[in-house]
Amino acid sequence: MDTELAYLAGFFDGEGCISIGKSGERHYHLMITAAQINPEPLLAFHRRFGGYVERKRDARGFRSTHQWRLSARQAVPALVALRPYLVVKASEADLAIQFQSSQQSVVAKTPEEVLRVLTERESMYQMMRQMKKQAFETVILPRSDRVGPKVGGRRACLTAGPGTGHPNPRKGRAVDPMRLAAMHEMRREGKTYEAIGAAYGIKRAAAHHILKRWADG
Repeated sequence: MDTELAYLAGFFDGEGCISIGKSGERHYHLMITAAQINPEPLLAFHRRFGGYVERKRDARGFRSTHQWRLSARQAVPALVALRPYLVVKASEADLAIQFQSSQQSVVAKTPEEVLRVLTERESMYQMMRQMKKQAFETVILPRSDRVGPKVGGRRACLTAGPGTGHPNPRKGRAVDPMRLAAMHEMRREGKTYEAIGAAYGIKRAAAHHILKRWADG
């Protein structure tokens, strides 16, 4: 396994960009770029694939950013090399390779061939644009089952997700019965609401509300 290549592909997945540009009605061009403040990864791209690394100074006085770029036929060997390790930009890389290959291999001679080639390139140009607009709202994310210390919300330590324990009307979640029983036990031992709240990372009022809302039965 080429460790450096795998690293560059992972970096490109997160910080890179593949684009098909259009000038006028008949001219299309491919470009790949990667950018960040620290130029070291970009210099690694340059050593491996060539291209350009440039510094972009910020007019507002913030730190300069650096960008590596390759265009047209130079971009294809880089994409082919990175492709086995790409995940996020795998489909974009495939389309870019196909696009540039068609740019180099097709020579249109008749008006009909010109129209066909332009139609094909416009189609790939639009496909790349749609890929850039892809949303991921339908991806199912794992639900956290952590019921330990406070995480995110002030009642996170007491919740165990919907469908278990008692309903929590404020958060739309559920209070962990074991945590609730422990809080009631602390109250029977004479602990104050402040002490109970501190033990579970919540405020006194929240501890009071929970213990009154779900009385020990």
